[in-house]
Amino acid sequence: MNLNLTLMILLYGHSDPMGTLMFWAFVIVIVIIVGIVKSINRSIEEKRVRELDRIFNEGLSIQNNIRKQIGLKLPTTTPKTFPILNFIQQRQFTNAGHCEDFESQIGKSEKILNALLVDYFGKSKIFWNTREIGYKRPDFIFEDKDKGVYIAIEIDEPYIFKTRTPIHYFGNDEDTKKERIYKANGWTFIRFSEFQVINYPNECCRFIAQVVDYYQAESKYTKLPKLKGYSVLPTDNHWDFAEAKQMAQKGVR
Repeated sequence: MNLNLTLMILLYGHSDPMGTLMFWAFVIVIVIIVGIVKSINRSIEEKRVRELDRIFNEGLSIQNNIRKQIGLKLPTTTPKTFPILNFIQQRQFTNAGHCEDFESQIGKSEKILNALLVDYFGKSKIFWNTREIGYKRPDFIFEDKDKGVYIAIEIDEPYIFKTRTPIHYFGNDEDTKKERIYKANGWTFIRFSEFQVINYPNECCRFIAQVVDYYQAESKYTKLPKLKGYSVLPTDNHWDFAEAKQMAQKGVR
């Protein structure tokens, strides 16, 4: 039945009972076929998702058993203090995209941490200010595709040095949005304060090593001889807007 005939039946079928009957029979058949196709596709997709979930959960169960056997635990964190850790281990994951290197905008703390990260974890796993997750660029990315470890690392300052504008304060909308994007894309993220990185850079690396080892269910980096001599990273209070403003006025970082 061509389009013109269909339109004629639709427009003039009321004066032709047989034409009207043919039209509605055609519509009903199409609706039934579309419904069957959608149902089949939905069933196939649901089956695929269930299978992926089963594989992921089985792998996660194995990892959790290994973690328990060798005593791997995530480092503890405290609300409204640095370091901040949001550990994400989920099936959905988005690769980080490449972006331009903005090294000219990088400060002292980033340079300190970068040198140690490369020393402890290797240059092939550390990406400094050159990758984007969603449309946000973390200060550092730890990426080990072989082990499936993907971590975004941020260093937070209380204010912009030149303008004295408060930033990264507790509850800041921009940081909340960035964390939401990292999480939605399947990335674990860690946030240190600038004070911690400048004063306890090795302890920051030890913290990262604990997260990486837990992530890959393998005691590797925490057993590095050069990391063993460092203790737990001291916490740092997460400033609110008023505190960040006072710190900017006093020139305290």
